Amino acid sequence: MAGEVQLGEVAEIIMGQSPPGETYNEHGDGLPFFQGVADFNYRHPTPRVFCTAPSRIAAPGDILLSVRAPVGRVNIADRRCAIGRGLSIIRPKKPEDGRYLEFALRMLETAWQAIEGGGSVFGNATRRDLETLCVPWPEPERDRRAIAHILGTLDDKIELNRRMSETLEAMARALFKSWFVDFLPVRAKMAAKERDPSLLLPQAEPNTWYVYAIECNDGSLYIGQTEDLRQRWLQHVGGKGASWTKQHPPVQVPYWEKQPSREAAVERENWLKTGYGRKWLKHEIAARTQTGDPVRAKCRGGVTPPLRWPQHILDLFPDSFEDSELGEIPKGWEVGTLGDVAEHPRRGVQPRIIKPDTPYIALEHMPKRCIALSDWGVADGLGSNKFEFRKGEILFGKLRPYFHKVGVAPVDGVCSTDIVVVAPRLPHWFAFLLGVVSSDEFVEYTNAGSTGTKMPRTSWAEMARYDIALPPQAVAQAFTERVRPVVDRIISAIHESRTLAALRDTLLPKLISGELRVKDAERFLERRGL
Repeated sequence: MAGEVQLGEVAEIIMGQSPPGETYNEHGDGLPFFQGVADFNYRHPTPRVFCTAPSRIAAPGDILLSVRAPVGRVNIADRRCAIGRGLSIIRPKKPEDGRYLEFALRMLETAWQAIEGGGSVFGNATRRDLETLCVPWPEPERDRRAIAHILGTLDDKIELNRRMSETLEAMARALFKSWFVDFLPVRAKMAAKERDPSLLLPQAEPNTWYVYAIECNDGSLYIGQTEDLRQRWLQHVGGKGASWTKQHPPVQVPYWEKQPSREAAVERENWLKTGYGRKWLKHEIAARTQTGDPVRAKCRGGVTPPLRWPQHILDLFPDSFEDSELGEIPKGWEVGTLGDVAEHPRRGVQPRIIKPDTPYIALEHMPKRCIALSDWGVADGLGSNKFEFRKGEILFGKLRPYFHKVGVAPVDGVCSTDIVVVAPRLPHWFAFLLGVVSSDEFVEYTNAGSTGTKMPRTSWAEMARYDIALPPQAVAQAFTERVRPVVDRIISAIHESRTLAALRDTLLPKLISGELRVKDAERFLERRGL
């Protein structure tokens, strides 16, 4: 049977304090700043806001515990970061107790309801509450280490699945941008025909600036912005672009993006040059290089390196562009709307006929900017009509669409009517449809057309009117054949992680209470290959 200690006996408690508002930014200046659980993920928070004058700083490995509703939520700092009044730092006096203490605090999350005043959303925890919190504390010390190792093995596998899904999604997103936004296969064929790699780059457009990255021969990245990307690239190749590319000859352009003004381009360039910006850029480049050949400089002698797209993929694309009301699009493609390739199956269902154990997805279950929907509840107790959805259909959060909540249903179930169920009219349009509705441009379009001041909502009618360049069916089919296995792997990882989490949550109280011996738990996991 585990003994107990007060949290203040085994850990230092540091309450959060918010820095001055004028020190906040979203450009990567200073330290990541976390105000509360809004930035929490499964185990580590995601940086969104930064601050240049932090008041309370957490170190890597510190436990971050929410002290405002919902009180008791736990994440772990994976880097130096600043925290606001909604969080506290729990710093174990013995670092080796950190992983065990993380699990012990997770087990106590439901107990915080008492501090929250019986579930009041205005509840908060004080330093005294934290210091006097009773934490189960098995002895001897090796038992705590063993418990942390067993539970940590399961947790690490769940985190590995999450990161793998994140990488797979980035690859799918990069492939969509390559084929349907930048039209790189078309540009590749143009470049091969003209023996000019610069044709892979977009031509200059009115009111458009480009932020770009050039990889140099020593592996370094030069980041810049320009109105004419083709001309600027040729300047760099010719030794007339920048001092850095004169000394470090350019090899390729692995990344570029459009911006609506010079001011926006300069701001984006400055962010990409920060530590966090460069880390993001390298991750994005790693995904893009798996979707096609970056724009390379000519080899010595003027020979253009061979393209890395498979020939059967290149054969699907034309080798020129034509003008349209959307601007330059591949020759032979059509201008259409989202409604031409997608539908909203309105399968309304009344709560009285929904089985209590039916999976239920509400907006709070949907993460921002992530197609992996790993969280859902059950329909027991629902009191209003819902929409039915099927595994593999796309769910789009229509309430406050700027939250960018778009995902693929991992199960059959029902969802809130504030979620639009979207399905392709024909199976081969699935991946193209997913790429469109999860893009920043589409989310911005739905947000601009939303109605309602306090609770803005978009509608399927508005979504269906979105203008798009429609590729031939053969291109859509080839894209779906490449992306569908990626989505299936993400869904498989979701189900595996939920099974692991259920196992962890079952073992957690049993191990800590002594009901289950460590050796028995270890044998149990070994039999399951964990």
